[in-house]
Amino acid sequence: MMAGQPFYGGRELLAKFLEEGNEGRALQWLERFLHEFAMPLINAVLRRKLEVDPLRRWRERKADIASWECPECGTEVKMPAIACPFCGTWRQFAHHHSPLTTRELDAEEIFGDAMAALIERLWQWWGNPDAAPLDHLPQYIVRLTLNTLANHWRQQFPNRHRLRNQLLYLLERQGKGFALWDGNLPGEQLCGFAEWQGRPRLSSERYGRWCIDPNWCAHEALPYGSDPKTMTLTELLTHLFRWLGGPIELDDLLNGLAELLDIHDLPEMHLTDETERVIEMPDGVEMTGEFELVGGEQANEFVQSLWEGLWQLPIQQCHAFLLHQEREVWECFTQHGCGGWRDIARLLEMSLTELEGLLAHLPLSDAEIAQRLNLPHRQKVINLRNAAKNRLIRWLKSQGICRP
Repeated sequence: MMAGQPFYGGRELLAKFLEEGNEGRALQWLERFLHEFAMPLINAVLRRKLEVDPLRRWRERKADIASWECPECGTEVKMPAIACPFCGTWRQFAHHHSPLTTRELDAEEIFGDAMAALIERLWQWWGNPDAAPLDHLPQYIVRLTLNTLANHWRQQFPNRHRLRNQLLYLLERQGKGFALWDGNLPGEQLCGFAEWQGRPRLSSERYGRWCIDPNWCAHEALPYGSDPKTMTLTELLTHLFRWLGGPIELDDLLNGLAELLDIHDLPEMHLTDETERVIEMPDGVEMTGEFELVGGEQANEFVQSLWEGLWQLPIQQCHAFLLHQEREVWECFTQHGCGGWRDIARLLEMSLTELEGLLAHLPLSDAEIAQRLNLPHRQKVINLRNAAKNRLIRWLKSQGICRP
């Protein structure tokens, strides 16, 4: 809350935003709602789930960003918010001031996606105030954040996500004797027998042992000689819940079951402790809010690695990233021997004729890219481009484009 401003809770701030007919003044109320209510709540959920603080860099630099201009939509953001309240674009920071681990990069990506989804929904409510969930606002934001996180896990860890869906189906299905409910902390999801519903999380020696050694616990909890891999999930949960004796957090149950059932996902890319650091671009090479390349001794290595990274992107992310760049950026790939225009056309899954017609119009606006990709809103393009940037950063780190 800014000095001299009266205190309002989240419900009151959202109501002020919805009641304001002037878009400029509504934007000011929205900035306060995001800054004072939504951001801390989303951060609390992700801190609990990922054990990292997505807002760490923002707090470190807060004094330096009292106001800023969104690079995507041009909105002047008056408050030190981490995301543009109009389009949801994530505020970019200079990486060398605050090194990030891969998990922190993931957390920032998920935070940004959750904020963008919330902001898009908030503007929809501004046009239709009766649809806004004023009476259960915290629950809505927590659920939106959890859904964003689940979508991230689905993409990064498909096997684990499949097991999670199987668990949710059993826990929420009536007649199976199980239940899933919200705990007292933001993002806390508890589960167990239906008669336990509403009870707080169990705190016991057995619970702690499950989190450390689920195989030992299964040996104690299951009938003698039983193989958990041959049991139905219903049978397995029944024995485990009886042995635990109280509610368990869903993530702790999922982690233990994944180990117990030998369910693993190969990581998208392996990063050692040495490469788990922030990227430092080689001399003469810069990655700004968009993308800029200038000469330098290590430019060739950087461009070659970036070219390989572009092939790792989903096709829509690749379009959202490249079509927003100047033609000079595209020419860097041909000048550094990565491939010719035919290879670039193949990367974008378009004909050479289509590519030639496109080059004269670069860079495309987000609205134009959205139309090409058949997306309903330009915000979807912004989300795709931000996701592409984060993936490219992780790829470059894996190739050694990082601090020694």
